[in-house]
Amino acid sequence: MMKEQSTYALPDRVLSLDARLVRMGLGLALAAAVGSILLWQSAGALLPACLFREITGVSCLTCGLTRSLEAASHGDVLAAVQFHLLGPFVLAGIALVCFGFVGEAFTGRSLGWFSHGRWQRRALTVVAAIWILYGAIRANAQLL
Repeated sequence: MMKEQSTYALPDRVLSLDARLVRMGLGLALAAAVGSILLWQSAGALLPACLFREITGVSCLTCGLTRSLEAASHGDVLAAVQFHLLGPFVLAGIALVCFGFVGEAFTGRSLGWFSHGRWQRRALTVVAAIWILYGAIRANAQLL
């Protein structure tokens, strides 16, 4: 015996009001984080030094990322890349996700970015591999 589908069920990709509010909150939180980097002229100066770098003398995977995000957000891409090669890409990714969340909240339709499909896992694996490879090359260069 087949169950009848509820007439109140939302079609695929349509977000409930709760989901829209959560996405709006996440989008605004990300926008506030990026905005604070834009407005805060010396964000890196107030953060503690990297304990890993102090102990080993080698940069960790995120060393220089805050300064890179700050420089990239002010339009100084050359300085951003010098602080951390992936900083401008991280900033672009944060902005893309922020706009995606806010867009989903306003339109009420899911973009499908966070459905945990096969391509999302592969993309995350590629990003993680690039990040780790960059960290290994950077650490190797500092040791030589």
